[in-house]
Formats: sequence, structure tokens, C-alpha cells
Amino acid sequence: MANQVPDPQCRILIAGFGAIGKTMCRQAPQSSLISLSRAQNSLAKQHIQADLLHPETLLQIPAIDYVVFTATPDCRTESAYEATYNRALANLLASLSRHQVKRIFFVSSTSVYGQHNGERVDEDSETEATSFSGKIIRQGEQILAHHPIPSTIVRFGGIYGNGRSMLIRHVKAGVDVANKPAPLTNRIHEEDCAGLLLHLIAMDYSGKSLEPCYVAVDNNGADKAAVYQFIAEQMNQPELVNLLPTAPSNLGKRCDNSKMLSTGYQLSYPDYRSGYQQMVEAMAQE
Repeated sequence: MANQVPDPQCRILIAGFGAIGKTMCRQAPQSSLISLSRAQNSLAKQHIQADLLHPETLLQIPAIDYVVFTATPDCRTESAYEATYNRALANLLASLSRHQVKRIFFVSSTSVYGQHNGERVDEDSETEATSFSGKIIRQGEQILAHHPIPSTIVRFGGIYGNGRSMLIRHVKAGVDVANKPAPLTNRIHEEDCAGLLLHLIAMDYSGKSLEPCYVAVDNNGADKAAVYQFIAEQMNQPELVNLLPTAPSNLGKRCDNSKMLSTGYQLSYPDYRSGYQQMVEAMAQE
């Protein structure tokens, strides 16, 4: 089954219009996407210049069918995360009381899981985050779970692609990585983040049932050393990766994407190799 795109009559508010929202607009130019952010933009069919932390600015939200909450903190501090995933989310939900919203999609993270000994995790696994960011994102999930509007949480792994090139920068600078064993990592390309959200919205709009939560990662959770080595090999500089004969304190976790795949969504980048190969080739042509 091909990936689905929402019907043009389906009105979708993207609250917190960042990279994922912009990619959604590019992938579905015929869809009725409405962006909401503090900055101006012309990518969506309609834009609302508003601030989620100032409820009075949200009164201008028009009639909508779906909401995708993609807001991100301004910086990596506890107060910034609380502002986004507690206050901003609560303000948005309050503003939706006058609308007939079918479903809210919440962009979450696999950081809500605290497992770090190589365990397999899925949507039903315990969520006992150890980082402040994971704990606060989990609070946002719980706010939605207790709200009357139906919601679906999408827990993305590490997002890369379309300018998100942290690992490539690490390799270019030379990187040391534990290898006995190397920590497990889980990721998903930004194109697939946007594609999956559009696919799920289209499913719900057409009457298909959705799960309350999806773990969204590619098909190849891999140890960090292997990913670094692959990137270095694509750059023809394998010497930039130094494998340390030590075990890391955090072995990571292996995220299970079975429920995501059961929706029929087909990954554009099914593993890190396909994604990073394309990125390295594109950077070489710049």
C-alpha cells in the first residue's frame, strides 16, 4: 500500500511550524495545511502568526479538522521544555474548545524511555525517562491522554536529514566511540517524520482506526560505532573514527517499529545507510 496524503478538504493546523512542518508542506502541496508560529512564513496555504505562550493570539485559529503539535523548545533547559510541553500545549488545547477537532497528533520522542541496557522497547514499554527533557515530554503526553479530544502520540527516534547532520559533523572532526559493545541507537529521517504524520492523518480522515501511540524509527536500529564507521567510509576517511575497546555506561535501547509498519507506511529511508549515503553525496556536491 502506498503512503497516503490527506484529502485537500482536510484542514490541518501545524502548531509550532519548524522543520517537520515545512517538510509536510513540501510533501503535500495540495493539502490544506495551516501553519502557526511566531515568525512569518509562506510555505503553508494559510499562516497564523501567533505565540502558543500567549493564549489571546490563538483566537484567530480558523475551523480545523486536525492538529499536529510540533512545537520545540527555544533552548535545551528545563524551563524551556516546560514552557513548550506544558504551558504551550495547555494553551493550545484550551483554544481548541470551540472547534470540532477530530484528532491531535503529538510529536514526541523515544527519550521518554529510560531503558539503557540494550532492552527492546515498544509502545507498551515502561516510560521512566532519566533526562529532564524526556520526563517533561512525557508530561505532555499525559496532558493529552486526559483531554477529551482524541490524540495520537508519535515517538520519533533521533531525527536526521535535511540539514540535521550532527553525526556527520562529529565524524569530520574525528570521533572516539566505545565499541565493547557500542551503544544502540535509533533514528528516523526527517522526510519520514513528515511522511508518517501525513499518512496517519489521511488514515484517520478516511475512517481507519489509529493506535494512541506509535514508535517511529527506521528498520535498522544500529550500534553507534557502525553508524560512525559507515559515514566515515562514505567520506573515504575511515581513519576519522577511533574505536575504543571499552563499554559505554549507557548501552541504549532497541526501538520496535512494528506498529508503525502495520499502518502500511513505507519508509523512504529504511535504514541509516540509505539516509547518510544520500546526505554525504549531497554535501560533497556543495
